[in-house]
Amino acid sequence: MKTVVITGISGTLGSALGQEYINRGWQVVGVTRQENLEGNFFNTLCVSQQQTLEDAQKLLEYDPDVIILNAGQIETEVGDGGVPLVEIVESMNRVNYSWPALVALEAAKLKRERPLDVVAIGSIADGSPSCFG
Repeated sequence: MKTVVITGISGTLGSALGQEYINRGWQVVGVTRQENLEGNFFNTLCVSQQQTLEDAQKLLEYDPDVIILNAGQIETEVGDGGVPLVEIVESMNRVNYSWPALVALEAAKLKRERPLDVVAIGSIADGSPSCFG
């Protein structure tokens, strides 16, 4: 059975991808920063802050055929009603750019007999609140 690791499994796109892969007979490892996530769109839940080299290596221990780097973070409303953008830039950069690149670099170091596809997704199309609308 093939295995896919999907970060951001708790979001709209991540859960839909997980369900589709399950429907196709794949083993789905759902990665989230949320504790106690429940659902029928993953077989195995991996709770990870998705920040460190060790977090990246943990994903590779599942010996996946595909890794979908779908986790993301956008700012909340900017200004009096929310968190000023400047206060979360570091976290956004880590979640959206640095850590996915770290996963891809670690995956490239592997000596494998079969290919490993790494897909990185960036989207704000799930309707999450944002200063962008």
